[in-house]
Amino acid sequence: IVFGRHQFLIETPAIAVPGLVILVLASVVGTFGNLLILFSLCTTKSLQTIEAIFIANLALSDMYVTVLADPMSIVAKLEGEEFFDMVPGLCRAIAYGCTISCVNSLVPLLV
Repeated sequence: IVFGRHQFLIETPAIAVPGLVILVLASVVGTFGNLLILFSLCTTKSLQTIEAIFIANLALSDMYVTVLADPMSIVAKLEGEEFFDMVPGLCRAIAYGCTISCVNSLVPLLV
């Protein structure tokens, strides 16, 4: 289903509003939490271990999602497909970055 500008919000408010609220909360809380983790790792000498590199990697990978992918998802739901048509390649770039970020956070689990 492809929605136009604000069409998703107008036609399905029972789904759109809670979904958008959850996305906004996830983006804000996730960004704040990951910043706290990175700050703690940088400022606490006892946390600067080899194992902490894994945690920092996960936090940085998650930052991409909470700072770029989630807000772009919110914009896409509000503005519709036309928003990404105005900026060619933006949707694909965000999707590639999100995929790389997710793979980057999963690969260390396999090692």
